[in-house]
Amino acid sequence: MKMLIVGLALISAQSVADETCKLVYSTAEVVMQQRQAGTPMPDFFDRIDKVYHDDKLMARTVKGIAKLAYEERVQLSDSMKKSVVDEFANSYYVICLDEQKRKEKPQNQPDE
Repeated sequence: MKMLIVGLALISAQSVADETCKLVYSTAEVVMQQRQAGTPMPDFFDRIDKVYHDDKLMARTVKGIAKLAYEERVQLSDSMKKSVVDEFANSYYVICLDEQKRKEKPQNQPDE
């Protein structure tokens, strides 16, 4: 019974981690879509402040992602815009998964 509870707790933790990384992916995707649409950075930052007015940490996090997105050039073709958006969002998804894996690993265990 104890093993079942531990197993369920691990599955639950993994499910939360998966949802968190999906949220990170979606956020990065929207941020880069706005960049590729030509939204001026100050306008986008104003929107971030309005959406996350009650969550200053989240606002800072999204602005950090946006700063990196705005370092990228706006692509001319729709296919290149989609490619840049996908690549940017995927990179944040991988970072999130790696961070979740790092958090799960015991502190004294060496990296793989």
